[in-house]
Amino acid sequence: MWRPVYPQGNLEHPSQSTLRDANNKGLDASNTTWGSSILSNHDGKFTHSPRSTERRAKHAADKAFLRMQLLDKSPMSTDWRIPLDILQQAAEQLGLQESEGTETIMVPEGSLARLNGGSGGALWEIKLRNGCQVQILDRETRITDQRPVVLRGSPQTRDIAKEIISSAISGFNDPNPTVFRQPGITFVRSTSSDRNVLSREPPVRAVWTARSDVTRRKRPHQVKPPRTWTATTLANYIEDLVDSNVSRSMHDRLDQKGETHVDEIADIIRGLFNDPSKGEIIFVRALNSALTFLYKFELIHLVRALFLRAEELKIKMVPETFNIMLRGAAAAKDLHNFTFILKIMIKRSVRPNAATWVAFLMAIESKPVKLQILDTMRSMEMLQDRSTIKDAVAQITSGEMVGYLKSGQDLHAFMGDMDNRYGPDWLSVEAANRILHDIGGQGAISEASELFKIMADRSLRPDTTSFNTLLGHCLYQRKVPAAMHLLTSMELDWTLIPDSSTFDLIFKLGWNLRHYNICRVAWHYACMSGKVSYRMHKLVLQSLLRDPSTKIQTIGEAWRASAGQFIVGSAFSGEGHSPKIPQPDYSSSDTNVNSDLLALPEIDGKLMREEAARLLIETDLMSVSSRRPLQRFSSLLRQAWLKDTRVLEKDKLARDVDSLKSMLQNPVNIPWRPI
Repeated sequence: MWRPVYPQGNLEHPSQSTLRDANNKGLDASNTTWGSSILSNHDGKFTHSPRSTERRAKHAADKAFLRMQLLDKSPMSTDWRIPLDILQQAAEQLGLQESEGTETIMVPEGSLARLNGGSGGALWEIKLRNGCQVQILDRETRITDQRPVVLRGSPQTRDIAKEIISSAISGFNDPNPTVFRQPGITFVRSTSSDRNVLSREPPVRAVWTARSDVTRRKRPHQVKPPRTWTATTLANYIEDLVDSNVSRSMHDRLDQKGETHVDEIADIIRGLFNDPSKGEIIFVRALNSALTFLYKFELIHLVRALFLRAEELKIKMVPETFNIMLRGAAAAKDLHNFTFILKIMIKRSVRPNAATWVAFLMAIESKPVKLQILDTMRSMEMLQDRSTIKDAVAQITSGEMVGYLKSGQDLHAFMGDMDNRYGPDWLSVEAANRILHDIGGQGAISEASELFKIMADRSLRPDTTSFNTLLGHCLYQRKVPAAMHLLTSMELDWTLIPDSSTFDLIFKLGWNLRHYNICRVAWHYACMSGKVSYRMHKLVLQSLLRDPSTKIQTIGEAWRASAGQFIVGSAFSGEGHSPKIPQPDYSSSDTNVNSDLLALPEIDGKLMREEAARLLIETDLMSVSSRRPLQRFSSLLRQAWLKDTRVLEKDKLARDVDSLKSMLQNPVNIPWRPI
């Protein structure tokens, strides 16, 4: 096993060198200033007095401490071999101390829905946070409405798993799960074999499920604190805080203090952890949720303060606590800080797990080094777990596909080579998204459909990030037809809902190509779903605030002057009605477009242009609580694109003023329903 060689330096005490020189020169040691601390044995050998030995030990310790401090600040502090050696030593030492075992607990039958329930279930949370394996035994093994649940892991991880399970099923009284019935459909249990096969009524298999409470977007102060503060209610409150989500434009409209949504949450978290009355109820679950949020928004100073506070409270930390901080350092590519946190983890006798190694892969930029770390994980038999190999291989897939495409090979050749190296279980959604980024960067967006088919064959579903990755390349390459195809596949084939990034990318694509109707549809669908990005808000506001007395000399100026008024405001007119949009007065010339924009209408003759513009935008943003679209986003967007194309296909916007006037007077209609 490789070991790093640290610079040792000269640890020889000054008295030793002086004594050696004296002997060489034939001097009498008793005449030296240090001679009183040297004692002579009968055999002629010299020994140090106890006092001198103590001074020598302190001097050596000081030099060793200084050397390590210089090492941490030197270029060697970014040497990847140092954390690799630490992880290998920890696997040998702490691995023996934290031997895994099993434990069986009994859980109410009806509460199992709260443990399963997909990505929001407690089982997923347990696996993510500390790596403890949880297995729910068969229904036949239950005892008086209690089902056995087996926990497999170290004693520490099993304790955390029991805490999470107790929190998930707390307050559950009904021993039987709730059954939701629909008239005309027969409900049968999954273990039932006595159903009538001749019946034409479609049976519904019994499954565990949990009702998810869909809440509207809230600001931090709208998240109600619990009436009684306990460890569970405090952790739930922090999780609700960090899950609250308000777009920047919406936050600026609702809160004029100048404090961002993130700052408000961070202030509340700081207050909770510094409150002396809550020190006894702060445990690792609340700590991990807070650390995850703070690292996500790079509030490193608060992370340090929070960690020191957790040390003061003597919170029992788990591997995931340190993994959160390690992933934060890895995301910043700060290997020095990564090594520092890893040393603290080992010093606290917390055993690194597979997620720690994956975080180490995230911190490394060199592909050969990543492959060497992956080989080390394979030799330690860490890649036998499916989730581990998926997470680990995902860190090395970036850029792999580029070489295949440049050499004329296709996606299937790449997938075959990866299967030969890592087996058929290596592909994950994260790895697929990295491959999609390589595909889009090479302009081979058509290859994405093949990757989606491969994912479906391996029981994987692309997520919104998958499509947003490709839409980002469509924006860069200005490929509107490819973007339309991707959105249709996203909504129809995979039933995914566009998020804020989706609307932002489509809006920016239309803005760059000066497509009025594409921008208008993207804007209002984003408003009705509460997903308007800051960039969208800024572009529209700048267009509305344009001085109407400014003469338009270029096509770009004509677009920026008219786009805002076309996009916002009275576009919401209900189904079957065409909006009335204030139009600029254009006059054409041979080389350019000149116009004088009509001023935005003043309200009661009191509001200035800026106030009127903000009022128009605010009215649109409020539609999130009053309107819902009646048509799919991809369907209406395609209509908008076709309508824009008819005007722009001749590529002479500067001279075709009549076509522009016609389009501005007849925008695509956006049907909606009230809620």
